[in-house]
Amino acid sequence: MSIFATVDPDSQHEGVCTFLVERDWEGVSIGRKIPKMGQRGSNTTGINFKNVRAPKENIMAPPGEGFVLAMQTFSRTRPAIGAFAKGTARSGKSWPRINTNFWNS
Repeated sequence: MSIFATVDPDSQHEGVCTFLVERDWEGVSIGRKIPKMGQRGSNTTGINFKNVRAPKENIMAPPGEGFVLAMQTFSRTRPAIGAFAKGTARSGKSWPRINTNFWNS
């Protein structure tokens, strides 16, 4: 898992770094799956950490660069999320026309 975390709360966004954490590490526990109406292909869960330490080689972006990486990730995923929402709305709009038997039963 890639984790974005603040290593220095006083540094605000400049204290954010990104690092990799394995699910099976001691101290890492995955919470219950949160039910969603859509996007069932990607699970949403809580992740709990208790005294977890990541080695230096797992750092993807050091403090000061983690926030930039997060913003770049959002910039790349936002168009896909918009397209997904538009497709879902279009599908919902056409569903009653295609499934007329549902409304007539």
